[in-house]
Amino acid sequence: MSDSPHESPPSVPAPNDVKLLPPSQEPAPVDASDVPVPVNALSRRYLLWSALLLEGGIVAIALAIHFFTDSLSTLRWDLNVDVWIWGFAGTIPLLILFWLGQRYPYGPMQNLEKVKHEILLPMLRLSGYPDVLLYSFLAGFCEELLFRGVLQASWHVPLTPLGAILLSNLLFGLVHPISWMYIVAVFIIGVYLGLLFFWTQSIIAVMIVHGLYDLVVMLYLKREAHSLPVSSTVECAEHATPESAMEISPSNHVNVSEPSPIERKD
Repeated sequence: MSDSPHESPPSVPAPNDVKLLPPSQEPAPVDASDVPVPVNALSRRYLLWSALLLEGGIVAIALAIHFFTDSLSTLRWDLNVDVWIWGFAGTIPLLILFWLGQRYPYGPMQNLEKVKHEILLPMLRLSGYPDVLLYSFLAGFCEELLFRGVLQASWHVPLTPLGAILLSNLLFGLVHPISWMYIVAVFIIGVYLGLLFFWTQSIIAVMIVHGLYDLVVMLYLKREAHSLPVSSTVECAEHATPESAMEISPSNHVNVSEPSPIERKD
């Protein structure tokens, strides 16, 4: 009971007393198209399209060169037991080199470790297993078609076989400009693939080696990538480049720690 029987209830402001925000400060209406897409889904979709466009462009260049040189018609496309043996056996030396680099990451190998943590692991954290299989197939088929099947085969006559291998794989390394040590590593792998192609004369064998090596390495690294938190993945993925089909725009960031304007309350 109130101490004063004549105390009036608190006054309610009249509608005219309510202060309205000026038009410039009124909240803008929310459009469904402005709702941000989850960064993981957006990044994965970007990676897939980047890989398809990049490798598709490589095939287009190979076909354009073939139009003038007719180099693809001289290749062996047979798929017999010997080709499969060369494909699986030829992958073993590359996997041994990869294991040594992981086991002893010293000197220049530290640069590759940085590439792994800043680009490869974030990419694989955002990619599914079907994506990894697609990346491996595209790299093995498209890149070998151009650099071994077209360039090395076309330069075999005007240059020496060794000159064709070195020159084609110099370009092979330069189209992977992630870091200087990564270019060197890709060049060495390319020289090995070029020698294998010269020895077997089978473009299918080197495609199998390239694709199988990429598949095994990416599956191995994907297991390590699962330990990365999503926030770390998003931050590190900014360092990726279009050449590696990894670039993620900073505008795709989603700060999950800050509530959206709709969820924020006074």
